[in-house]
Amino acid sequence: MTLPNFLIIGAQRSGTTSLYHYLEQHPEIYMSPIKEPKFFVFDGETPQFHGSSGTDESKARYEAIRKKSITNFDDYSALFRAVSGQKAVGEASPHYLYCPRSAQRIKKHLPEVKLIVILRNPVDRAYSNFFLKIQIAERQFLENFEQAVQDEKNRRVEDIWDGGKHYIRKGFYHSHLTRYYDIFDPKQIKVYLYEDLNNHLSHLMQDIFRFLNVNESFIPDTSTRFTESAHYIAQNALENSLLVKKWPKSLARTLLPNKVRSGIKQKLMSYFKSKNQDFIKPQLPTELRQQLIEVYREDITMLQQLIQRDLSQWLEIKKN
Repeated sequence: MTLPNFLIIGAQRSGTTSLYHYLEQHPEIYMSPIKEPKFFVFDGETPQFHGSSGTDESKARYEAIRKKSITNFDDYSALFRAVSGQKAVGEASPHYLYCPRSAQRIKKHLPEVKLIVILRNPVDRAYSNFFLKIQIAERQFLENFEQAVQDEKNRRVEDIWDGGKHYIRKGFYHSHLTRYYDIFDPKQIKVYLYEDLNNHLSHLMQDIFRFLNVNESFIPDTSTRFTESAHYIAQNALENSLLVKKWPKSLARTLLPNKVRSGIKQKLMSYFKSKNQDFIKPQLPTELRQQLIEVYREDITMLQQLIQRDLSQWLEIKKN
């Protein structure tokens, strides 16, 4: 029986989808055909909804996650039956970084596994997460992020499926990563930054290939950045429907492979941007950014020591 020897464990909204598609191009790497099986979130448990809000929206979100998750070990191992001699076998489930039980579950089944993490400025990550939820709900960008941050305080920590609206809590990377460093050899863990993906992609891919002991001279096609459209919103109703609403995505999912769908989405975005000046990337208000930086300051400071990276830029105020 073949099981993964590496996992991409997070963080959400930090480029894990792009990394998954770049890695699957390598002839010596096998990636699970389901990008996010989430097995180590559940590991045999029957998922139950216990959301504190109990709203139809949060229940629907939970149900969608449950249906897409692999909860049975036999079903999980079946994802890797098609492995045919690849040196590196992996999957990407960014929920693993945040879920409190995932580290122990991974250690139980895969004690020698290699773990890959990409971390994004937690303030930007939270805002991107919020913006994605707005799009998923098929609403225009009218909701207030500051109010969403306040509402999160009323959500129980253990209700991680409560509408997926733990925007701030997911960004305490030092706390989340410590669970892994406590039980895995640090040599099994590679932590990268979102800035590495944006500014030094070729070097990042080569370093990952070395980490996975595969041919590091292979050059994947990195011309497409996956899920980029989740950072923008079109004021034109038709354009927004094509990019983010459910019915065209459901139709495309039925007819086209994921890589083809992503390529089409990128072309649509480029076309709309060239034709429509109202195609925008909303900016986080400076005052709120400063407040959130202070929320994360202590965790970021400790994270710097843990991963031995300079994160001072995460503590700076960006000019919009």
